[in-house]
Amino acid sequence: MNPFRLIGLAAGGMVAGYKSALSGATARFLRGEDGSGDAGGAELVNPLTQSPWVYGCISQLAQTVAGLEFYLEQGAEGSEKPVLSGPLFNLLQQPHPLTDRFAFWELVVHWLGLRGEAFVVGVDAAGGVVDLSARGGVRALRSLVILSPDHLRHMVDGHELIGWAYTGSARSTPLPTQFLMPSEVIHWRMPNPYDTWRGLSPLRVATLPAQTDYAAAQFSRGLMLNNADMGLIVSGDAWPTPEQRETILAALRDRKRKAGTADRPLLLGGGLTVEKPSIASADLQLLANRKFDRQTICAIYGVPQELLGFTEDANRSVGESARQNFVENRIAPLCERLAAPLQPMFRSFAADLRGEFAVEDHPAMQAARRARFVTAKDIFSGMGVPVAVLDDVFDLGLPELPHGRTVFLPFSLQASGEMADAPAPKPTTQEDAFTAARSALLALQRSAAPAPAPAPAPAPVAKASNGAYEASIAGSVKDKVAKLGRFFFEQRSRVLAALEDKYKGKALTKAAGDIFDQGAEDALLKPRINKLLIADLEFGGAQLFTELDLGAFALPPQAAIDYLALREPRIVGINKETGRRISSTIADGLDAGDSFEQLSKRIKEVFTDATDRRAEIIALTETNSAVNSGRFGAMETAGVEAKGWLTSHLDGTRASHLACEEQGAIGVTDLFANGLMHPGDPSGPAKEVINCRCHLTAEAGPEGRAVPRCERLLTWEEHKRSRMPQDVPGGVDTRPGGSKRNGGQDPQIAKPV
Repeated sequence: MNPFRLIGLAAGGMVAGYKSALSGATARFLRGEDGSGDAGGAELVNPLTQSPWVYGCISQLAQTVAGLEFYLEQGAEGSEKPVLSGPLFNLLQQPHPLTDRFAFWELVVHWLGLRGEAFVVGVDAAGGVVDLSARGGVRALRSLVILSPDHLRHMVDGHELIGWAYTGSARSTPLPTQFLMPSEVIHWRMPNPYDTWRGLSPLRVATLPAQTDYAAAQFSRGLMLNNADMGLIVSGDAWPTPEQRETILAALRDRKRKAGTADRPLLLGGGLTVEKPSIASADLQLLANRKFDRQTICAIYGVPQELLGFTEDANRSVGESARQNFVENRIAPLCERLAAPLQPMFRSFAADLRGEFAVEDHPAMQAARRARFVTAKDIFSGMGVPVAVLDDVFDLGLPELPHGRTVFLPFSLQASGEMADAPAPKPTTQEDAFTAARSALLALQRSAAPAPAPAPAPAPVAKASNGAYEASIAGSVKDKVAKLGRFFFEQRSRVLAALEDKYKGKALTKAAGDIFDQGAEDALLKPRINKLLIADLEFGGAQLFTELDLGAFALPPQAAIDYLALREPRIVGINKETGRRISSTIADGLDAGDSFEQLSKRIKEVFTDATDRRAEIIALTETNSAVNSGRFGAMETAGVEAKGWLTSHLDGTRASHLACEEQGAIGVTDLFANGLMHPGDPSGPAKEVINCRCHLTAEAGPEGRAVPRCERLLTWEEHKRSRMPQDVPGGVDTRPGGSKRNGGQDPQIAKPV
């Protein structure tokens, strides 16, 4: 007798008559069939309950759609108003007495994911089906019923769908058997090139990876239940008797009773040997294969695996990007598909009634819109593209604005080479309106404030254009930009070194104070800036003395001390702002799950902005403040009786500064209309000082004498050259007042820069 047949008989517990007593599974095995129909095997019968990936993908789609609000709007396009009450609104909030709006949309999406189509009919209070396209009939609509696609059969006659045959059951279906007209059925279906009338189920495509994964899961389950034992093979020279076979099988069962139980010794006689099969290499690849099957199913349903909780290959920022892409490219089109078949039903209530899902209200879409706003803002401020155009391009959702088509250009841009000699631009219509506004503001301020003492009548004055003033201080601004850029570069090196020392290879949870010591940075910055500001104070005084033809100017030491004390909070604020930005970018990086390298890149961007943008603003602000302070001090020293304010005449000049210019000549000790003593007043608020290009002018000299006409202003470069000792034998300065006793320097001139 064939021993293989005897093995089959022993496994089935049969001794004789095996041909007539074989079970269905054993018969299929002997016929060479795969035995997939065997109960308890790895047959995939219901993927939704047997495959976690299919269930996870469909549930993620369904829950995301159900979580979105469904809006009803009524009215002409562009003037729609939300519908927040009425029978249709109430119906969508509670489509069925047993189904709220969340469960309703979840079931619809589940059927689309399982069968590729979903069916809904409307019923009245008596349970009869309602024609959803008829205006009169739809008034009787009371609830919406979801039908199983398995119970519906399409009926076609003459190449036209004439209805649906619904097969119902008194105990398991919501409707009895009946014939449904196409206008009585809301039918969602996925594209199906093989069938005009029915949808193509995504599950048909996902069946193979789902079956493979389920079989692998069953194999792993069996392996775990058997303590990773592949079984035993007992062999011998003679075939055992039925009693011996039962004894051997009992011994084998007793050796391994269940998972978690230690193996017991096994003694066999009669020349029997035991062989233990080993796990094949293909069996060891089950985990990797299951991962691939999961990715395949997620790709079929269009659901990122990060949303199912698998983040071994992604950090938080990648997960947020995947969620945004999922909502934009999967949920939004699905919501459009779900809303489209409902429109005829809405129009049966009112011709101008529409409905749609509020996809834009999803947090991922809100984050995407914020990013688009940042990009649009940069384009608006840098290129002057109108708001309405940006709204069309970036879909910002802005309402129609009065200035939506107006072009705004940056006021601080000027062609190269035109700064020094360019005449003041001709006022435009906008500037004329601005002039009228500042005149009215000035009149209001004068009526509210006590009248100042009348200043002496100034003599006619020929003032230099403000373009000449900006050109005169350009060299000092350039020096500060270079020195600040070098300081920021050195500061970046210190911060990155501290970051590496504190964070690299460690948990990134510390505060920015660990890597940025503002006190130490202030101690490095203040001496550099203070030296430059003292030089500017002296330069401003020398510039005014040159205009008045008063000879050399000496900066009083106490004036320098007082000015630096007033300006110290602004200088300290430079490092304070840098520390704030570092702290903010580290917090953003930690929230985004950045690595050490990504944090380093964020910090480098902070210092790149400091070098490329902040350095120039700081340099211009501090130079203008110090030079004008020097000019004001020189006016007091020289006894100037009247002063004036000259703006840059650039587009976007502050209204308060234009009002100061409109005042004309005022007393030297009087305040201008904006409350400042002079442009760049160190005690003034930041909003009046930062990036200011105005300068102080002398309107009347001592005793009301006319201010001499000046063809041009003393420049920073000329001032520096005038402060350097002359190349003469013995180091003696041949300028008036020079002597060997003071090192050849003018006794009226302070220490050289």
